[in-house]
Amino acid sequence: MADVLRTCANCGNSQATGDFCEKCGTRMPAVTTTAAAAGAAAAQSAAQAPHPPSYGTQPPQQYAPPPPEYGAPQYAYARESGYWGHLFDFSFQGFVTRRSIKTLYTIVLGLIAAYVVLSIVILAFGANRWSVVNFLIALVLAALYIFWSRILFELIASVLRLNERS
Repeated sequence: MADVLRTCANCGNSQATGDFCEKCGTRMPAVTTTAAAAGAAAAQSAAQAPHPPSYGTQPPQQYAPPPPEYGAPQYAYARESGYWGHLFDFSFQGFVTRRSIKTLYTIVLGLIAAYVVLSIVILAFGANRWSVVNFLIALVLAALYIFWSRILFELIASVLRLNERS
């Protein structure tokens, strides 16, 4: 049985032993007794083997409009103003607050963190019981400031969304 070569239907590799192809790992066809039967089995397994679809034969699809004819006027697309354009827009057509609300919330959180760090420094230098009480009060106030600032910024964002939809 070792002298019979089997050919992989997937990659065409010939090998004498093993039930799986050494190159691609697919199951090798069963061993047949005659050469004619072996050729027929190889042809049958090659016909049944799945082949990946060929992607190179599809026509290219056009997603953009065709270019304008020669000599036709070309119009530029309207660009939306950037942050600085909205900031110095005296007709108030765009809102700056909607774009900068993340930055403002980050600044507020940074100021609250600086307040807590300052209270820790005061606690370290004035190690008495009142500084500990002041530190605990600072932590409670910081939590309240975070809570109220989040509510305020969510309220501002929802009002701006309602204004944009109407």
